[in-house]
Amino acid sequence: MYNLLQTEMAGRLLQRKVDCIRETDASIVAIGNIGCLLQIGLGLRQAKLPVRAVHPVELVDWSLHGMPDGEPRA
Repeated sequence: MYNLLQTEMAGRLLQRKVDCIRETDASIVAIGNIGCLLQIGLGLRQAKLPVRAVHPVELVDWSLHGMPDGEPRA
């Protein structure tokens, strides 16, 4: 909701988050808040970064059942 009500500030914060994620060289980033997951996922796609944003529960599922075929490996 924040990114809809405070678009300018949310955009600046998103850019900082994407820049920080870029610096990690990670292939996957786990985000527990659904709104943040959607916003950061969009920011990563717009920046054309090869980083997948997932919910932490997906990591638990992958640890129990393995990653689906074709998924990036952590």
